Amino acid sequence: MILDGLLITLAIITIWTDGRHRKIYNKVLLPILLLALCTNTYNEGLPGLLNSLMGCAIGYSILIIPYKVGGLCAGDVKLLAVFGSIVGLHLIIPVFVYGALLGGVISLYKMLRKQRTLAYGVPLSIGALASIWIPWEVFMK
Repeated sequence: MILDGLLITLAIITIWTDGRHRKIYNKVLLPILLLALCTNTYNEGLPGLLNSLMGCAIGYSILIIPYKVGGLCAGDVKLLAVFGSIVGLHLIIPVFVYGALLGGVISLYKMLRKQRTLAYGVPLSIGALASIWIPWEVFMK
């Protein structure tokens, strides 16, 4: 329950700041990262901490190459890493997939309308929210 609250809080803040100002603030990401690590450790002990750290590492790894080639900003990479620390190893892929699919649809729409580029933290955040309400297992059948 606390972890869902952290995810929802981070998603809402990111949708607001990245959507409005194209910024994902470290002063928001760091405390939530620490709270996620502590909460997962408290809930599940060492396996919870390792799950949280692995989710963080996978989230970071997914977006580091697009960042290095100039396709994303560093805030987007850190955001997915923090989402990974919240949801852990088992849900970071659905968070990314939901966010990537939504990001693709929004980007296509913006291209057709000749609008400026997408603040990628917004679809990533909506993807994180979707991972709470749309179980990944639905697509695995």
